[in-house]
Order: sequence, then C-alpha cells, then structure tokens
Amino acid sequence: MAECRSPHSPAATSAASTAAAFPAARIYAAVLPFTSASFLALSAFTPWLEVDVKKSYPEASPDDVAKMVASRSALFSFSHGVCSVCIAGWAGMLSDRFGRRICASLPAVGQAVGYSLLALVVWYDLGVYYALAAWTLTGALGGTFVFLAAAFAYIADFTRS
Repeated sequence: MAECRSPHSPAATSAASTAAAFPAARIYAAVLPFTSASFLALSAFTPWLEVDVKKSYPEASPDDVAKMVASRSALFSFSHGVCSVCIAGWAGMLSDRFGRRICASLPAVGQAVGYSLLALVVWYDLGVYYALAAWTLTGALGGTFVFLAAAFAYIADFTRS
C-alpha cells in the first residue's frame, strides 16, 4: 500500500527545506573555488610582472622596476575592470532572459580560459601583451562581479521571503 504524505507532514517539510537549501549549497560550492582562483591569480600576478620587467629591463633600478610593475598592474586592472563593468550592465537583463546558471557559467568559463592562457603566457614567456589579452578576456566574459551577482541572484530566487 502506498504511503500518503500530507504536504504539512514533518517528512514533507524536511524534504522541501532540503531542496530549497540545495541550490544555495551548490552556488556556495561554486563561489569558493572561483574566488579562490581569483585571489590566487592576483597574488601570483604581481611577482610575475616584476620578473617580466626585470627580464625586459635588466639595467633598471629597483625604483624603476616598481614604477613599471605598478603601471602595468594598473593597465591590467583597468582593462579587466572596464570590460567587467560594460558586461555587468547587461548581466541582469541577460540573466532574466537566459537564466542565472548561464550568466554564472560564462564568467567561470572566461576565468578558466583566461587563466589557462595566462599560464601559457608564463610557460612560453610570450610577453606582457599576450598576458594583457588573456586578462582582458576574463573581464570581457563578466569577471568576478558578474559571477557573484548571478550566483547571489540564483540564491535569492530560491530563498523564501
């Protein structure tokens, strides 16, 4: 004989709360590696720029190296930030039209591809302009801002008021 469950029974309430909490747990599980990879890339990026500047200008003084690293870091941040901000303006509308998962997955794919290209730039010593293109690509696909906005909007969709 089949068991009849009332929607108000403890088993049904527990199943509903578990189902409601599951998307949030998945999103938090995705946010942690995404932000960890972002911070790891940022922490490794400045030393690589310093090595690249010292290799390109071996006669530069430490102050000159610091100035060039700061200016290149500012250029990278500016290119990534401008692309991210331009995409962020459309991200809300696109996530309403195509879904939160797609808008959260595009920046994740952009980060994976961009950081893979950065690894290739460092491995093959391709130069700073290739690294700038890879860094800009991560921003052109949304970057951290769009990923987190889509992730938290996805959580908000499953949160009861």
